This record gives sequence, C-alpha cells and structure tokens, in this order.
Amino acid sequence: MSVSGTAGPGILAVVARPADGVDVIEADRALNQYLYDEFRFGDTFSYDLQKVKNRNESALLNNEIKLDSRTSILAVEESISRVEDFENDIQAYREVSEEQIRRIFSETVRLEKENTLFYLPAEE
Repeated sequence: MSVSGTAGPGILAVVARPADGVDVIEADRALNQYLYDEFRFGDTFSYDLQKVKNRNESALLNNEIKLDSRTSILAVEESISRVEDFENDIQAYREVSEEQIRRIFSETVRLEKENTLFYLPAEE
C-alpha cells in the first residue's frame, strides 16, 4: 500500500499480484471482501502505529541533515503552506491518533470510490 499526495487528499493505492494460477478477478473480489467487510484494526494496531510514527520521524530528521533534501522540503512546504509549518511536521505526525485513522479509513476506503486497474499479460 502507498499513499500519494504531499498535502491535502491523496490516493491510497493497493498494488497486488495474485499467485500463479489465481484469477485476477477472484483475487480482486477477495481483496475487496477483506478491505470492505473483514478488515479490522488488530491487537497490534497501537504498536504498529507507533512504529510508523517513529519511522517517519527518523526519515524527516534524516532528510533535514542532507542539504539538497532540506532545500526541496522547504520549497515544497513554502509552496503548499508556510515554511514555518516545516518545524511542526514531526509534532503533527506524533499527534495522529488511532481514532483518526479508524475514522478516516471508514470515510475514505469505500467501494463506491474505488478504481481498479488490471495489468494482464499479453496474449501470445
């Protein structure tokens, strides 16, 4: 899974490749069933969220050290908001709560918003 977008709404992309012999339509149905019916935030959700926050903070701090990355980050921040907001990025990530994730997931991951693209092998 990946999310596009630096600021504002992005795109949640789920990229999957079915195992050999599994039909892509069946794999899509199974994935949809999981995402829309069966997915639940498990017992390790709190731990996993903290891992993501730590990884993100580490990446942000690492990028600050590299001059070319820092200049790019400052340019992006200035173009989408204010460069002063850059200093608050780490705190903003720290403040993300489990409840926010659950709410946003239920509001955005919806079947009627889905677009599916299948890449099939060329027929010989």
